[in-house]
Amino acid sequence: MAEQAYITPKYLHDHLSLSEGGEVRLPAGYLLTPAARQLLSDKAITIKWIDSDGKVYVDSVESPEQRDRVHPLNTVDAGQQTVCSYCGSGVHDKSGLMTHLDGSQLVLKTHRQIVLRGQIDSLIAQVVVAQCDFSQHPDLLVVEGYLKDIRSYLGHMLKSEVTGEMLNSLTMGGLDENLIHQVSHNPMKHLGHDHIVPDTAQGMSIAKLNVLRCLSRETELLAIQTYIDTSNRLEREDIPNGLNRLSSAFYIIMIMLLVFYNGNRQIFQQVTAR
Repeated sequence: MAEQAYITPKYLHDHLSLSEGGEVRLPAGYLLTPAARQLLSDKAITIKWIDSDGKVYVDSVESPEQRDRVHPLNTVDAGQQTVCSYCGSGVHDKSGLMTHLDGSQLVLKTHRQIVLRGQIDSLIAQVVVAQCDFSQHPDLLVVEGYLKDIRSYLGHMLKSEVTGEMLNSLTMGGLDENLIHQVSHNPMKHLGHDHIVPDTAQGMSIAKLNVLRCLSRETELLAIQTYIDTSNRLEREDIPNGLNRLSSAFYIIMIMLLVFYNGNRQIFQQVTAR
């Protein structure tokens, strides 16, 4: 990559998750080829550029050749004035008990949306740990690819929570959310193996995936608590629904791995081809 001046579609496919409506972060010293930019545009993927110091930029509206620095999470100008969401007054030096709800509002760190963001962040951390683990097993790189899509989806979820943008549906490899739902409810039909419960005989890899499944369910319940109103209706359903599908996705990978370990080494290709 160091000798390349341009990022090509091949680089995007080889190194990044290209989930519909997601986000990619590209090295700031490079440019996109027209074909690569078109690929990202067709999938409605947000482009951010990151330099060696971790500073994040977006393409300038005025000129595609120029880039504007933005906040790494919410893509707002850091110079925007901050106000207290409780009293409406401007804030110059925030208390250690407060944090940003968005680009302009400060709230207590116990605010329900801030707590939810922390839980999503913890889930992202555990997914990255699992990615590192599966990257060490050449026979299971397809699982690393699934986790890469999930990591991208969770990043988009966190951004969606901060900005209020609608969260897109989960995709994992060749599985969309409808197929994820179907497979998780009838694994015997789709995977050739019935429902499972955690067991030490299944091995550490499946145990780690089960932890991720449980964490996603915990996060789903927290999201429901965050968005439910006094009439027991959800103020937004996209994030709880996305987390529900996410727990199903982890469950599917668990069963697929078990089938793989039992001798069906084509199971990943079979399911994706459906």
